[in-house]
Amino acid sequence: MSDAVALRAGAGVLSTVVTLAAVWLGLAYGRGRAGQLFAVAGGVVSAWSVTLVGVVVAPDALRPTLFLLAWVFQWGGLVAWLLFLSEYAGEARWRDRRVRLGLGATLSVAVAAIATTRSHGLVFTDLGVSPAGHVVFERGVGYVLLAVPATLLLAAVLVLLVRLTLRSRRESRRQSSLLGVAVAVPVGLWLLRLTAVLGPGWLSYLAVGNAVQMGLVAVGLYGGRLLRVTPVTRSAVLSALPDPIVVVDDGRVVDYNEAAREVFPTVESGEPLATVAPALTADESEPPPAGLVDRVEPTVDGRRRSLVVSHTTVGEDAAVVALRDVTAAESYAADLERQTEQLDRFTSVVSHDLRNPISVVQGYVEVARAETDDDEVASFLAKAEDATRRMTEIVDDALTLASEGEVVEETEPVPVAEVARDAWQTVDTRGATLRTPTDRVVAADPGRLRSAFENLFRNAVEHGTEEPTTLTVTVETTPGGFAVADDGTGVDADGDTVFREGYSTGDDGTGLGLSIVRSVARAHGGDVRLGDGDGARFEFTGFRVVDEPATGVAAE
Repeated sequence: MSDAVALRAGAGVLSTVVTLAAVWLGLAYGRGRAGQLFAVAGGVVSAWSVTLVGVVVAPDALRPTLFLLAWVFQWGGLVAWLLFLSEYAGEARWRDRRVRLGLGATLSVAVAAIATTRSHGLVFTDLGVSPAGHVVFERGVGYVLLAVPATLLLAAVLVLLVRLTLRSRRESRRQSSLLGVAVAVPVGLWLLRLTAVLGPGWLSYLAVGNAVQMGLVAVGLYGGRLLRVTPVTRSAVLSALPDPIVVVDDGRVVDYNEAAREVFPTVESGEPLATVAPALTADESEPPPAGLVDRVEPTVDGRRRSLVVSHTTVGEDAAVVALRDVTAAESYAADLERQTEQLDRFTSVVSHDLRNPISVVQGYVEVARAETDDDEVASFLAKAEDATRRMTEIVDDALTLASEGEVVEETEPVPVAEVARDAWQTVDTRGATLRTPTDRVVAADPGRLRSAFENLFRNAVEHGTEEPTTLTVTVETTPGGFAVADDGTGVDADGDTVFREGYSTGDDGTGLGLSIVRSVARAHGGDVRLGDGDGARFEFTGFRVVDEPATGVAAE
């Protein structure tokens, strides 16, 4: 074997070894579709390198065939690299089915033309081996025709590389540039071959170019985590997120968004997270995500902020650390707690400081009525007594409304019919009839649900008819919960108005009864609405239904 042949064979072997190493690293470090496409592209290049060795060392009779096979693999590698780069750069247009079909058709035509060129001579003619051991040929018209799509594909590869580098964030531009140089080397050599600048030993040059290319990619895979996360797609997602995001890999920062830099001004890609954002790490000996804290409270623009820390693990060593700003939520919760305390103080004042004077007034009115025989004075005292009774009702309803609005924390299975019958017994129903044809059981606070029924029953008796003895109130099951309906005169107002605090159709009503009903429903996580019907119908939804049947019977 001559020195020239040994050199060309060595170039092919070198290209094969380096390419296989890069493919192995790609499978080990790469993730997602980009990693898979890189493995395919590297596999095609590896096959080309093996074929190249055969072109150099095989018997003369096999060399032309291996030469054609090398051209087939070159075309396959070109398309594979184009698909890989489009996925890596996040170029959605190359994922279009029509584009993929076009690339597949172009590759199929090229492979078929090259593989059958001996029969038609359109691509290569006069294939043979020179005395120096080089494969020689004459270009046919098909060679020129195939050079057009090949050049376009090469141009697409270069455009993708330029766009990738320009669109990458500063932190990702180094790996994008490395990939650009890696791809540009063999592409440049192939362009020189298409223009006949390279001489007969052009296959050796391409082999060396492929070795350089895959060597650079191997460096990027091992040292720069080239395929861990594609830079453009990652940057687009990070930039769109309003919350601080930091991507870490093996304890080091891979990427971050501007919101994260506002919180951690010293954050930098490639640096240990414990160094640039020490507040995030509770234990420096444990790499993220194991050593992350649950929350941090940094000072940003002179204002203290509360951030809850969460993370999503990606593979074995990488993680996406997200910080959710809960400053406003915690401030709102504190304000709500203060308002609750104020409401508690108000109810205490209403319960004690107002009830006592009313009771005193009622006592004096009763004494005065007992001591007077004057009919006119007695009528005035009766009006005063009615006023104190009215004041007592308003105080009671106000206290009930304040307490019923609190969220129910503990519930139990409650038969709706049973609670309705209990509530019916505590209301002056004036001879009306209650029907409970329901076996619905809901998770509720029985006392508060009973309060809702009492207000609905009282509303039906007092406002549903002029003759309560003819009124029938029905508690029944509905697909979404249960309903309370009567066959009285119905409700003239719309659904929103009837539940408004202070709304009443009578002069002696407080206007708080139906508001209390709605507060009870919402405190259980449900709601109540005015339904359709001849009389008044109130439908409850959102209560959790419990599968424990209860027997409903009629009651009066």
